[in-house]
Amino acid sequence: MMTQENNFRRQKPDSIYSWKVTDASPLMVAVEAKLKDHKRGSIKSMMKYGQIAVNGFPVSQFDYALEEGDTISVNFTRPFVIFRHPRIKMVYEDNDIIVINKGNGILSVSTDNVKDGTAYSALRNYLKEKDPGLKLFIVHRLDRDTSGLMLFAKSIEAKEAMQHNWNNMVLNRKYVAVVEGKVEEKQGVMQSYLMENSQFEVYSTVLNASI
Repeated sequence: MMTQENNFRRQKPDSIYSWKVTDASPLMVAVEAKLKDHKRGSIKSMMKYGQIAVNGFPVSQFDYALEEGDTISVNFTRPFVIFRHPRIKMVYEDNDIIVINKGNGILSVSTDNVKDGTAYSALRNYLKEKDPGLKLFIVHRLDRDTSGLMLFAKSIEAKEAMQHNWNNMVLNRKYVAVVEGKVEEKQGVMQSYLMENSQFEVYSTVLNASI
């Protein structure tokens, strides 16, 4: 069974119909019950070509087990656009933000020497494919050799809100490092300072830039 209330939205060039699942059932059964004016063959074709998604991810398995609270979306116009990158994993996306897990070796943003192949450019191209009108804003950066979660905003309002409240949102930062050689002490403190050059490259130094 599905909820009678659903969310219907038209986003050029896409026509997408979405609804929430209230009872567990196979995907095909749920879609057939909702799209009564579509033949079974038409629904199978949409599944095959990635036009039916569960919780934002296309599903082609007819007997995929739905759970209560899942969201089914049908794109009547074209297959859903999926973000794919060998070194970047999409963790979360909604109408306001995108969260990724950036791999090491990838710049967060472009520099004077590197314009493409950055986390920002990969996400920007992804959003342009979804909808040319979508925007992407940088909230913070990670070093090229640092992997971890990164947050991007889809509007200037979301960007400013997160940057303004950044110190309240991020209460603790933990880094894990790989070291070479034998570490004799089990614990201790190593202190240095981070500086950034004009190429947005961050490096460690014994000098305190605030002095």
